[in-house]
Amino acid sequence: MPVYTPNRTAVGTSASPAMLTWKRFSFFDKEILPAPEVKGLDITCSAAGHGCVFLGDAEGGITTMSNNFVERKVSFSTFRAYDQRVTHLQVLQKRNLLISLGDGVDHRPAEDRAAARKFIQLHRDQQGEGSEGQSLTGSNERRSLLPPKAVLKFWQIDTKMQSENGLRCVHQLQLFVPPLQEETVTKLAMLEDCTQIAVGLNDGRVMLIQGQNLARPGEPRRHVFP
Repeated sequence: MPVYTPNRTAVGTSASPAMLTWKRFSFFDKEILPAPEVKGLDITCSAAGHGCVFLGDAEGGITTMSNNFVERKVSFSTFRAYDQRVTHLQVLQKRNLLISLGDGVDHRPAEDRAAARKFIQLHRDQQGEGSEGQSLTGSNERRSLLPPKAVLKFWQIDTKMQSENGLRCVHQLQLFVPPLQEETVTKLAMLEDCTQIAVGLNDGRVMLIQGQNLARPGEPRRHVFP
């Protein structure tokens, strides 16, 4: 960060503007870490906390990136969280929870989804991953035939409670229940105490979900505000 420092020739005597000098302080060491594991992902959302970065993708996976300071490298692990897609992620700092929303309507514009699929498929073809049965376009077309059903899931971030297939899901909650119809979710925010979730909808409405602890089984209350 550059800082102006006056060059004083004598005590109590100010120097001329021409004698002012710059001093630069480097607070961080910039280093680019390779991440080939994420180049083949159609990333739709992300969140960070507890020393990790979490990436949700259009194929229902969640990738965890954690920094290994000893070996100076980033470790990656991916697990299947949803059948269709992951659309939103949020990390709760006080409860060591990762909140995810998936299998709902994809909130991205159609042209953005098509461009992302084309780019990712091109990368997989170049890496020799575009063989029959692994086509990103084909898999997304099959998933698009499934009706959207938005589901909230709560994942325990504590490494001691991880399962062999990834983070441990401690609870899940269907977002829309009758008479509420499935709608595109554009924003998701949850309180740290797990008592309220605010959900922004594409039609301009806001849905508020309330409960004593939404991360545990119960009967939450839903209110929709126009």
